[in-house]
Amino acid sequence: LEGGEDYEGFLLDSVPAGFGRARYRDGSEYMGLWREGSFHGTGSLTQCTKASGSIEYVGEFSKGTEHGLGILGIKSAGLKYQGQFHGGVRSGLGVEEKIVGQ
Repeated sequence: LEGGEDYEGFLLDSVPAGFGRARYRDGSEYMGLWREGSFHGTGSLTQCTKASGSIEYVGEFSKGTEHGLGILGIKSAGLKYQGQFHGGVRSGLGVEEKIVGQ
């Protein structure tokens, strides 16, 4: 798995397909459905970044990006967005809320 420390799950012609989990060197992790080596279908992605800390997305993916309905949480900012995504960007109907006490 390119860029991945570890992959556990189904393979089709040596490429992730079906359900699986990948853990990356930076601490990020994806668990969910794959198609042709990309996140595709329902899953959860936790990204660890120096700038934003932990960012978690749970929802639908298409060709490796957030696409469809999902929930995005940015812990360090205390923000949560629930709604539609298109090509990895919030798009369409959704609600953003600030979580007090974060």
